[in-house]
Amino acid sequence: MVGYLVTESASAPAANASGWSAIAPSSFTFSAEGVRTAYAWTKDAAGNVSASLSRSVSITLPDIAAPVVTSFTLPESASSLTVAISSFTASDKVGVVGYLVTESASAPSANAIGWSASVPSSFTFSGEGVRTAYAWTKDAAGNVSAGLSRSVTITLPDTAAPTVSLDWFDNGKSVTVAVNANDDVAVSKVEFYLNGVLQATSNTAPYLFNLDTASMADGAYTLSSKAYDAAGNVGQSSLVTVNVSKPIVDTIAPTVAFLEPASTYIIGSNVSISSSATDNIAVTKVELYIDGSLKLSTTNSSFKIGWNFSLGVHKITVKAYDAANNVVTRSKTVNRFR
Repeated sequence: MVGYLVTESASAPAANASGWSAIAPSSFTFSAEGVRTAYAWTKDAAGNVSASLSRSVSITLPDIAAPVVTSFTLPESASSLTVAISSFTASDKVGVVGYLVTESASAPSANAIGWSASVPSSFTFSGEGVRTAYAWTKDAAGNVSAGLSRSVTITLPDTAAPTVSLDWFDNGKSVTVAVNANDDVAVSKVEFYLNGVLQATSNTAPYLFNLDTASMADGAYTLSSKAYDAAGNVGQSSLVTVNVSKPIVDTIAPTVAFLEPASTYIIGSNVSISSSATDNIAVTKVELYIDGSLKLSTTNSSFKIGWNFSLGVHKITVKAYDAANNVVTRSKTVNRFR
């Protein structure tokens, strides 16, 4: 034998065809994978070509081609972190066996957590705002596709109520109520309540309300406030108690009673003088005048002293005062005749 040739064709090659080898080949390269048939030929020096001898082999090449994500669609906007996937398709030379959506542009490994055998219907993002998702697929050989990205603007509904507290400042005849209201988006309205009854509303900060305590009866009153946001969430402050107690205006003067001397006629030089004063609140001072001259001043409401009168007529006067400076004057004339 002068020539050896292996082909994938059952047709006998010409003696002068290309590919003939002077020695038997150690291998043969097929044109493709699958069940393939090879034909072995030989020739002699005269150019006679043998009949062929065929043998078949099943060739399975390793899969090194990654799948391709052909479509991945999300809505432009959403009101939930979990967003529906409108479409997610892929192709592979063998077959797609896994689907994964991430928020990372870095390709996941084939054995990462989260791969699904079926196309996911939704994806849950980590937060609101403009978010980007990446779609990945893999095949049975562990080849991972390139990622196909899509973005969505997520605006979550506002479910958080405003926080509300209030402070109050006593201005004498009125009370100023300052409401502190805050919200994760914005406060739209603040209401002020007195004993649970709406008194006033404000749409702009600072939220200040005035309470005219001069026109209110004395007693305990509860203050509270509500704050609203644009989504209709309502925050309620704690109840704050304010005690209204206007100062007592004392217009009543004390009263004075002469106790001694009992008679207007006196005998002897040493005479006992005593008096007692009372008031609706309190007596703060008592004064004794004899003939117009101050002889005694005391903070006690009553007194008793002895006095040496000369012969003749004398005037005894007692004045009593209270803290509001109301004063009463009581006088008595006595006559020492011996």
